[in-house]
Amino acid sequence: MNPITLDSFHNKWLVGFSFCQKAYKLFNQIKSETNGLERLRIRQSELERDLIQEILPLAKFVQIKTRPGNELKIKWMNGDQQFDAYFIQSGSCVDNGFSIPKGHLEVTGVYHPNHYLAKELLKSGEAFFGYDGLMRDKKTKSIHSTPIVRKGLEFVENMATLALDQIKKKSEIPYPDNTILIIECNLNIYYYEHEWYHFLCKVRENMPLHSFKEILLYDSLVGQHAYL
Repeated sequence: MNPITLDSFHNKWLVGFSFCQKAYKLFNQIKSETNGLERLRIRQSELERDLIQEILPLAKFVQIKTRPGNELKIKWMNGDQQFDAYFIQSGSCVDNGFSIPKGHLEVTGVYHPNHYLAKELLKSGEAFFGYDGLMRDKKTKSIHSTPIVRKGLEFVENMATLALDQIKKKSEIPYPDNTILIIECNLNIYYYEHEWYHFLCKVRENMPLHSFKEILLYDSLVGQHAYL
C-alpha cells in the first residue's frame, strides 16, 4: 500500500470520515517509523507540522459536525491562502437551515508560552514539573524546571487570556464569508469538568468582535469541545 502523504489531502475533496481515516493512518504511519514519536512531538518537518497543526484539527471538526442529517466533504489546501480548507455540508440539517451548505475553515492553536521548552525537555528524555515553572538559563541555554503551586482557577484564567488573544488576532484578518475558526487548546494538565466550564465562561464573557460564522474550541488533551 502506498504511504499517505500531504498530497493525499491537498486540493482533493474527501468525504468526511475518509478524511479522518487518512489523517489517523498518516499519524500512525509516522509514529511507527524510526524516531516517529519524536518527529511528531517536535513537528520536525512540514509533514508533521501540517498534520498536527491543520489536518488533525480538521478531522476533529469533521467528527464533531457529522451526524444523521449532516454529512461533510472537506478539501484541505496546502499553501499560503487565507484559510486552511473548504467544506461542504449536506443533508436535512442543511435543507432545514440548521447548517450552512458550504464555507471555509481556518485552524489555529492556543498553547502555553513555555510549550516549546517542554517539547525540548521531552525530546532529551528529561521530566519537568509543569509548564509554569520552566525557564531557560540565558547563559548556559539549559532549561530549568521549578515546582509551582497553583492557586484556585488561576491557571484556567491564564489560558482563557491566551485564547482570547488568539481570537482577537484572527478577528483582525479579513477572511471570506462563512469562515469557521477551529481552535485547538488544552489547559496543559488533566482537569475537572468545572474547570473547563470556567475556562469557557471567561472566554465567552470577554469575546472580541469577530466575523466568523462559528468558533469551535476543543481541548486536545481530554476531548472537550464547545462552540463560542
